Amino acid sequence: MQNMVFLMKSEMGRMMVSIIIPVFNTTLDKLNMCLDSIQRQTYQNYEVILVDNGSSDSMFEQYKTLSGQYPKTRIVQQNRGGVSAARNRGLDEANGAYITYIDSDDLISCFALQDGMNHLRISSADVVISGIRIVVSQEEFLSFHADESSKKIEIESDKLVVKLIKHYLTVEGDSFLADYFPNKDKMIGRGPCSKIIRTSVARSVRFPENLPIGEDLIWSIELLKNAKHVILVDNVWYGYVVNGNESAIRKYYGNREVLAKNYLKILWDNNKSYFKDNEYQFSQNVAGEFYSILNFEMLSDKCSLSNRGKRKIVQSCLKEWPWELLKKKSNFKRLCMTHKLLVIGACSGTWIYIYELKDVVKRIIGKRKRV
Repeated sequence: MQNMVFLMKSEMGRMMVSIIIPVFNTTLDKLNMCLDSIQRQTYQNYEVILVDNGSSDSMFEQYKTLSGQYPKTRIVQQNRGGVSAARNRGLDEANGAYITYIDSDDLISCFALQDGMNHLRISSADVVISGIRIVVSQEEFLSFHADESSKKIEIESDKLVVKLIKHYLTVEGDSFLADYFPNKDKMIGRGPCSKIIRTSVARSVRFPENLPIGEDLIWSIELLKNAKHVILVDNVWYGYVVNGNESAIRKYYGNREVLAKNYLKILWDNNKSYFKDNEYQFSQNVAGEFYSILNFEMLSDKCSLSNRGKRKIVQSCLKEWPWELLKKKSNFKRLCMTHKLLVIGACSGTWIYIYELKDVVKRIIGKRKRV
């Protein structure tokens, strides 16, 4: 593949990228590796805005010290308001003509900004999107070879937006990745990462601060709807590090069933035209949230409810929208086996005992392995 034309120096002054990184009690080693990956960029016209989102005072002081080691990095502090509030604050502080978002324990390839800005210069697009590689550690991504430059995937912007939104909303049977990213080492993320966005467009679509669950998907779809020109490139810019129990998916909220219902209502309301003809796809999204309620909320060590109280809440949910959609025959038959068993167990109240039995079996197997 031939290298793309580099930006002229006169253009670079007008094309600074503001990199926004929310930080909340991230360990220094992970944040340091994240900042190192930015410092290694072949495109150096950028600023980094760390937004401390209510970390402890001692952590904030350490972040200040660390940011001082990176000349293009500054840190701002705000009371804890969630990752959406932190991203919005970073957006308000940004001086660049373009915006990109990075999570504080993730990485970007050294060619990410160069490749993205070359595509933006040539196409005058509002948003350029690249692939994400899911890794279990920062070290794993550093060993991955990303391309210095990439080709734009040839598809008209309007058609791309329609296909991307469908891809974001579809859990089962979507061919987007197979059509455009046939290699299994990359995917398109539902969130803000691995996108470079014109600042004026980014500021027209702020993150929903009252929505702690599903905010990334809601924001991504609204961004695509508001952008006039979107392009997709065949490259991997971003390493998404899976952090197990630290993931927002596994977080304990105390009222996840209420928060998830609010999110799903917004998702439905904003995309009625698609979901009315594809209710089973919406039910797949509902099933994912229902799984999280049972696994990461009700079974959390932080949950103080009795088994009886847990069963009561879960069975009450299944009598209300949107959870009741899981019992509808046309939707239920298209659920995966895990979700089917979960719905059956939730309806009968036996799900909690199944999980308790599963834990017992795990402990027995673990003891045998140690022996």
